[in-house]
Amino acid sequence: MLINPANANPPVVRPVTAGMNEADIAAANTITQQAISLLLRYIGRLPEGAALIYVILYNRRMMLIFDLTQLKMFNLPNEYLKHLRAALGERKIVYRPNKSGTCVVMVVSYQPVKANPDLSRLPVLAGFADKQVVVYGPTGSGKTSVLQHMLCQCQGLKIIFDPHYEPGKWHPDDIVIGAGRNWAAIETGLDQLVLEMNRRYQKMQDGESDFSPIHIAVDELSSFARNIPNGSERLITLAQEGRKAKMHTILTPHSTEVAQMGFEGSGDARENFVFIGMPPVLPGQENQPRIATVHAGNPRRKGNDPLGRFLVPAPKVYQGKARLLADLASVLGAAAPVAQAVAGPVAGTGHAPAAGERHQMPFEQRYAAGSPEADNLALFVAQHGYGVRKIGELLPYSDHLARQAAAQAISRLNGNRAARPTPGSSQEFEFVKTLYAHWGVPVNRLARLLDGSDHHNLARIQAMIERSA
Repeated sequence: MLINPANANPPVVRPVTAGMNEADIAAANTITQQAISLLLRYIGRLPEGAALIYVILYNRRMMLIFDLTQLKMFNLPNEYLKHLRAALGERKIVYRPNKSGTCVVMVVSYQPVKANPDLSRLPVLAGFADKQVVVYGPTGSGKTSVLQHMLCQCQGLKIIFDPHYEPGKWHPDDIVIGAGRNWAAIETGLDQLVLEMNRRYQKMQDGESDFSPIHIAVDELSSFARNIPNGSERLITLAQEGRKAKMHTILTPHSTEVAQMGFEGSGDARENFVFIGMPPVLPGQENQPRIATVHAGNPRRKGNDPLGRFLVPAPKVYQGKARLLADLASVLGAAAPVAQAVAGPVAGTGHAPAAGERHQMPFEQRYAAGSPEADNLALFVAQHGYGVRKIGELLPYSDHLARQAAAQAISRLNGNRAARPTPGSSQEFEFVKTLYAHWGVPVNRLARLLDGSDHHNLARIQAMIERSA
């Protein structure tokens, strides 16, 4: 009934399939394979017969009975249950450890799939290109296919943040940021888009509203929270405020849970999106059209009935490469400044190159751990009253080394430090201008350094840059 995961001795599976048609068995196979793969990941390689999984289907429900007696386990790991819920999308899981402590029972609700569903009666997914959209579903469910389909309907600039890009995935006219897991480029691109949104709202107050649409697609959303500090905050800002400025966002989490979306503390933000749910893909149907269920607002909200089911065309493979960019300055223009690393003077050090000498190296390379440039930058910021934590967040390397460099810079000053500049003051303006124009500090790092929220700091920094231009 099941295909065993490669390079592992799987648990023994004993299915009870009486009265099940082929489509039911295929649906059961998909769920059970996911359950086994995750079990092996969180429990490890199992000797033959160390665990039994009984699979029983009844009344549109699926019961998985985990007999873990030989492993002397009385509960499934919490991490296992968390990831299984995410992998199964919107399927309901009821977890009940057996009171005798010898086995664990889990009930998974599912919808049987017709052997030959009539796709001709379903409307093609369309009409959501000017909305803020969340496309969710387990790995392999077709989220990328939905992105491809929706972007083809969009007019204007199409920007895709994709750390796992490969040729053929996106149209040659699409702009891709972050290929090759370039998180620094993704972080810079997000900040540039927030600045562009701020610029548009500033023009709107003067009566201008004729902006070209910008469509922002975020593939592999689950990786953002792990690799970009405050990345989710910037995405929420773009999603909540971007529509009126003709900036539209498409996100792709594995589920609608707040943690999966990176929206901790901002669960209500889900009401700003149209949700497109994708079910798991059955074996052999990877290149077939997909069926999506659409909700307006949080699909978990009680009483929020779906808008309907829609057809998503089969995934495409494009010829040629998309436009791979390191930042958005060339397509957004003046609204997307990209600082070049320029050495700045540090009083008493004598190591700074002459003013105006430009260094083309990225910020992360220019101020690498242990370099004189990084030490000088830390010293300059310490002179302006910033402490170990703030300086450590500014430097582009590991927390431990960065905080060590910050502490050493502060100790070199022997208490001879100015007061930290007040937000909005002339002292802050000169400080930011120097860091940006002479030291080449990117705007996203400046926003984290200054006091206040990143969002408000970015707007203030943009105004300072325009003022000093």
